[in-house]
Amino acid sequence: MSRHTAIAHAALLTTALIYGANYLIAKNVMTRQYLDPDAFIWLRVSFALLMFWIIPWKFDRPQQLSQRDVPYLALCALFGVALNQLLFFKGLKLSSPINASIMMISAPIMVLVFSLWILRTPVRWYQVVGIGLGAIGAAVLILSQGQLSWGNRQAVGSLLVLLNASSYALYLVLVKRLMRRYDPLYLLRWLFLFGWIFVQIVAWDDLLAVRWRSLPLSAILSIAYVLIFTTFVAYLFNIWALKHLHPAVAGAYIYLQPPFATFFSMVFAGEQIRPYQIIAALCIGLGVYLTSKK
Repeated sequence: MSRHTAIAHAALLTTALIYGANYLIAKNVMTRQYLDPDAFIWLRVSFALLMFWIIPWKFDRPQQLSQRDVPYLALCALFGVALNQLLFFKGLKLSSPINASIMMISAPIMVLVFSLWILRTPVRWYQVVGIGLGAIGAAVLILSQGQLSWGNRQAVGSLLVLLNASSYALYLVLVKRLMRRYDPLYLLRWLFLFGWIFVQIVAWDDLLAVRWRSLPLSAILSIAYVLIFTTFVAYLFNIWALKHLHPAVAGAYIYLQPPFATFFSMVFAGEQIRPYQIIAALCIGLGVYLTSKK
């Protein structure tokens, strides 16, 4: 194993740890009413937007945004930045970190579903089985928490995280067309700009309601963790690792998020893993393997 390959694996492992801890840290900020999900996402998208625009990133080639791509770019930003993040944080506030992390690994399955629908990608029988297993796992995770109704916070939270994974999967399929024309870092500048505009519409009132001066140091540190590590450092580690590893290898590290999230939740929040969570994780994990199998 070369030095760069070893560092890339270490970077992805660190990223999985960052995401695993993020489930508990972000949830604590929201459940203690320090920040509502909408205000939290405003901060996160604003911070990322600032980083992408003020840092002098080096692009592979000269970039010029075409006006004809603006509506399509806005659509990608809606699903990949605004809806994706808003649904996740709203779902995380209602659900448990363990359930949310398990549901998140269904994203590769949803990518295949949208690829079949939009790109007419050929599908093999074992991929159909994988989609079915993923659906069973998601159903087990949601329905094992009781009847799906607005009064059942856990079930609704898991459903919102599933919708978040679906929104991000749709974005990955839609943005493929733009990735052929623009440098990824240049594209992210505009995606986060349009995403910030969408988030601004729904989050401004919640942002004004935050009592900034009364935030304890623990809340400030937790918010800083989400902004700096989850939003920025993890992204940079992923980008750097993708330069030295196959995307399938990098993508496999998503399987580490549920174990890390479970560990942090059990140690620091006293949560206990339930049999239905193990069954759901196995179904979704096997489903992801089958849908990703070449």
